[in-house]
Amino acid sequence: MRERFVFVSDFHAPNHLPQAVALVCAFLKDYKPSRVILGGDIVDFSVASSFIRLNLPAGPQTVREEAEIAVREVIEPIRKAAPHARMDYLEGNHEIRVLRMLASVKAGLEGIVELSDFLGCRKLGITYHASKGGNAWFEWGGVVFMHGDRYGINPARLTLEEWRCPCVFGHAHKESFDRRRSPNQRTDTKAWGAGCLMATPDYTDKDPWHRGFIAGWVDEETGEYDAEHISLSGPEFTELYSAYGKYHAVRVWKDGRKSWIVRSFSDTPKPGHSRKGRKTVEHEARGASRAKA
Repeated sequence: MRERFVFVSDFHAPNHLPQAVALVCAFLKDYKPSRVILGGDIVDFSVASSFIRLNLPAGPQTVREEAEIAVREVIEPIRKAAPHARMDYLEGNHEIRVLRMLASVKAGLEGIVELSDFLGCRKLGITYHASKGGNAWFEWGGVVFMHGDRYGINPARLTLEEWRCPCVFGHAHKESFDRRRSPNQRTDTKAWGAGCLMATPDYTDKDPWHRGFIAGWVDEETGEYDAEHISLSGPEFTELYSAYGKYHAVRVWKDGRKSWIVRSFSDTPKPGHSRKGRKTVEHEARGASRAKA
């Protein structure tokens, strides 16, 4: 039986795009996947970074503050949008910044922090997959889901050359795809790389990244699988068009703070919809107002 999945990664909270969180949540409610994979780098942990960055804007001053923002504004809304789905959290290279920082002080000190609890996984019923170097992975139905560790023009090609199996990954902030056909020309081995869901960083004046995630399905009985890139579009990444729904995020003020509501559209009007197919019930998700669009 085919089981749907959604793979989202690289939010880099608190530098995430709140409108991206809102759009993902609206998509999840309609797509109804049986499994949701948080593909790593959900939190940035810039406080624990070894890179020297000047002229930083005001923001969280501790790793706990960064983790709390990631849980409150990214992880919890996604869990609420897919309450019955299995959820996995893949440890990325930004998550282990905290462990490396502790290890640099004294060997073994990193053991005092349990990242799965730190990021609310036990409370929210999320399976946390630890890594040995920032690239956690697990296999499901013959497909390997991983954070990833490859950059370049086509990270999917490099990943497929290394792993030689179907895979879905993030890390590169770039949508990529590659396939290898078997000698008998009957089967393909495919790899998909996901875009990111973060704002333009403060440390660069360029933004070469793609914004989006991956949706697909896996059949454990037959070994079949497929996936596709779901891209965010528009000047502020406020639009999402897919075969499963069309969504537009709008910034509003609610309860004294900025929030985002998502209006979804359908091609065919249904009861309770306008003639243009716009739903009368709107999806809603809050996000941090400090993140740049």
